Amino acid sequence: MKLIGILAILCGLVLNGCNSATTSDTKVNLNVDTSPEAQLKSLMADIEKSGEVGSGELIIQSELDRLKKSDASKATAIEGNIKELLTLKDSSKVKAKAAEISSQL
Repeated sequence: MKLIGILAILCGLVLNGCNSATTSDTKVNLNVDTSPEAQLKSLMADIEKSGEVGSGELIIQSELDRLKKSDASKATAIEGNIKELLTLKDSSKVKAKAAEISSQL
């Protein structure tokens, strides 16, 4: 009889615990910089690590076009280096050029 009473109390506590669950209204704000400069810098960091441009060529060109709209002088300053980067085949030269472009951003 005592065992049934203890089990009933335990079941009641478990069910009460499940019913009293609250939901949080916490909102998470992520501050992600989506500016063309930040995107290009991120791309250059990846290229600097890998030593190859790969399929990133289209993204680089797209971000360069965005940069031309927001900061034409900066875009003009790095455009020649980006064109040169896209023609390089040697991974050490690719890494060096990506680092150079990154420092200009």
